Amino acid sequence: MKRTLVLNVFALPVLSACRDSTVQKGTWIPALEETGFTCSKTAEERVEAALKDLRTNMDKGQWSEARQSLAEAEGKVSVLLYDDIPITEVRQLIYDAGRQHAQDRHNETLEYLNRADKLLGNIGEHGNPSLRKTIMAPRVKIEKLRETLDQERLAASTKYLGDTLNRSPSNSMHQIAR
Repeated sequence: MKRTLVLNVFALPVLSACRDSTVQKGTWIPALEETGFTCSKTAEERVEAALKDLRTNMDKGQWSEARQSLAEAEGKVSVLLYDDIPITEVRQLIYDAGRQHAQDRHNETLEYLNRADKLLGNIGEHGNPSLRKTIMAPRVKIEKLRETLDQERLAASTKYLGDTLNRSPSNSMHQIAR
């Protein structure tokens, strides 16, 4: 839940921040935030502790406890592999999308958003029902961003077409004839 909040609070607003009208288009203004990997660090410590318990139980010949320690270690590794690490990657992909957007690279922006959305879907598949529900909020926001980017791209395309037509030789000839 805390990791998803990080996405909502820090990562997703990057794209909208890039749209500040006082900033010249194509300029990247990095969003400053306090980042850290405490989540991953504590997950690593939990895995390490579970493995230490497993080793201790095996050394003592306590096979029932060792099996329990192994199951706990596997669960902690799963959280690390299917939650903590992917959330960190999702956050980076969102920031990368923000940088691409600030540089008017719409295709790349959409690519990064698509990859982030796919990872969130993978996290949801491995999580419990409440995690799946929590993951939906950032996925909906990503979908809205994609729709906005598609609208921007369409507006840019029609502007380009209009500019092209305004510069066409027949238009110039028409103005000269006046």
